[in-house]
Amino acid sequence: MKLSRTALTLALLTAFTLITGVARAQEPDPARVKKILEEAKRIEGEVEKIRGRPFRTDVPKGVQSRGKMKSSVVAQMRKELATQKSKDSERIVKRFGLVPESFDFGKSLADFYGSQIGGYYDPDAKRLFLIDSPPGKAMPGQELNDYMVMAHELGHALQDQYHDLSRWMRLFADNEDQITAFKSCVEGEAMLIGFKALAKKQPMLGQMGLSQFMRMNQQMAEQNPGMNPNAAKMAKIPPYILKTAMFPYNEGSFFIDEVFKRQGWKGIDKLYVDPPLSTEQILHVDKYLGDKREGPIVLQVTPVKDILGPGFRPVEGNSLGEYQTRLLLELQGISKPDAADGAEGWGGDLYQAVVEKSSGRLVLAWLSVWDSQSDAQEFFSHYSKVLRKRWKG
Repeated sequence: MKLSRTALTLALLTAFTLITGVARAQEPDPARVKKILEEAKRIEGEVEKIRGRPFRTDVPKGVQSRGKMKSSVVAQMRKELATQKSKDSERIVKRFGLVPESFDFGKSLADFYGSQIGGYYDPDAKRLFLIDSPPGKAMPGQELNDYMVMAHELGHALQDQYHDLSRWMRLFADNEDQITAFKSCVEGEAMLIGFKALAKKQPMLGQMGLSQFMRMNQQMAEQNPGMNPNAAKMAKIPPYILKTAMFPYNEGSFFIDEVFKRQGWKGIDKLYVDPPLSTEQILHVDKYLGDKREGPIVLQVTPVKDILGPGFRPVEGNSLGEYQTRLLLELQGISKPDAADGAEGWGGDLYQAVVEKSSGRLVLAWLSVWDSQSDAQEFFSHYSKVLRKRWKG
């Protein structure tokens, strides 16, 4: 039940109220390109000072117009979303009831994320891609936003040079919840680096800290949705997709800020040696940093395809984790506080999906374990309401 890797990489700007406008496709002016690259070099130095370590090698950089980069991203996403694996994942999300059956992943997601792009670092190509913003097309506050985004992405480049980000993504490839937890460390640290860089330009920000800054932005976005020029496009995207895409940035920031307060940069470095293994540990930092760490319970069960026989093909087996289990309740009629409480006793889970070869029918089985019997009963009390409402039974 995975979103496109590209989509998750490009979601950063939806975290802020100061979001850039969309410029027409045109080739960047050479003079502006030179200025952007010089600014990137200066910010590299700031990132080195913030993080207390030098870049080991030069970071290759490219500058494109927003229109050209959007076209490239949309084309790549549509290609990824057209694969059978992506189509199967889409069916699983919809079978859980997390996304409406009518939602068109292929068109809507590609167009939306293409409009949100704000530059990115590619850990496979080891290259930073920057966007040219022509004069006269900038939104108020865009210069500061662009500065933070550039520091954020250069933070990713520095992470990659010291910790090999692609290696960890490969190790966690079979467990979506672990990938989300690791991405929360990666994005959370980059958010902290970007915030500290921005605070040097705006000293008053340094007095509030990253967590308070994030909460302030969230409150502003909720109270003034019209400030976001992409609000109309965002309203068309199911909340499940927005919330899961933004989890590593939002919850990752709160997690990293707490790790930094307790252990400094040394504590953050440890995350790449002994990373958290679940969104549960991201949501509840003491389940990772506490004296008694609470890791996820790994479930081993007979594959559903072996039970049902050769007439079924396996599609996907994965874990929702605490956060998506919370969304399973919250997005289907359970209040936000009750959904959080209902999912908090999560101990581990596993879902398996198979497709009947003759009919194409999807069969989904989900097993979860809980910290206590009362936790299991609390979740089931809420989820049974969801199921009765959904299936009218």
